[in-house]
Amino acid sequence: MVAGAGLAAIRDVISFLRYENRGTVLLGDQSRHLRRAIAFGTSQSGRLLRQFLYDSVKRGYCFADSVFV
Repeated sequence: MVAGAGLAAIRDVISFLRYENRGTVLLGDQSRHLRRAIAFGTSQSGRLLRQFLYDSVKRGYCFADSVFV
């Protein structure tokens, strides 16, 4: 069993849709339509978002434009 695979998958999907898709199109013209990523969470999902926020600040990038926890 691999621990943390769900966290990595969520982070990678947000990053893929928001930043670099290298020619792969999932949502039509996503670079034109997806300009912001807003995260909302309570309880367990809030803890996940806080962890994402903590990790992204440590690494020097932002995974979302706004986080409401």
